[in-house]
Amino acid sequence: MTSYIRKLGFIWAILVLILCTSCMPTSTRLGLGKAYWAHLSVSQRQKLEYDYKQVHQYWKRLAGQVFDRTHYLMVTLEDGRVMMPPFEKRQTYQKTTFIVYRGQCREVWLVSRRRVHPKKVALQICYRNNQLILDTSHYRAIQKNDSARLYWHPLWEKGLAYPNVNSQGYVRLHHVKVNVHCYETHENALSH
Repeated sequence: MTSYIRKLGFIWAILVLILCTSCMPTSTRLGLGKAYWAHLSVSQRQKLEYDYKQVHQYWKRLAGQVFDRTHYLMVTLEDGRVMMPPFEKRQTYQKTTFIVYRGQCREVWLVSRRRVHPKKVALQICYRNNQLILDTSHYRAIQKNDSARLYWHPLWEKGLAYPNVNSQGYVRLHHVKVNVHCYETHENALSH
């Protein structure tokens, strides 16, 4: 019953994400400022939109895959700055802690520290092939140069901090401190 509710919740989250994403202006979906978008030619815009659709389909496939619930990372992001809509300048954000399972790709919401009308942005993450991948591009098919990749390290079992992590993906992490702690557990332990 619990796994059915989790699957239903996951499907609902994906549907909401797809609906919300389709309502966003194109420049926001791509993580580009309106001024930058306005200076692009029609063919450049079409190319970016096409690439976005390809990358978006790839992420939908990854999000639907089964992952290993016996091995996971607890990750904390703090300090530094990130880009948020309208993608004109980096902003500070609230400290964020999340869990990602081996083989899982998902989004994590980063919320600005603004007290009035706080902004938020979705950071795409994956834990695959012993790598924690943070901040993939929404429109570049070759993502390895856009993402921050942290490769598995034995110290993850005790907890390891990576200061000053930067990326060039959608959120464009800047001097972010990433704390990674690896855990092993049994499937039954998570269902209680």
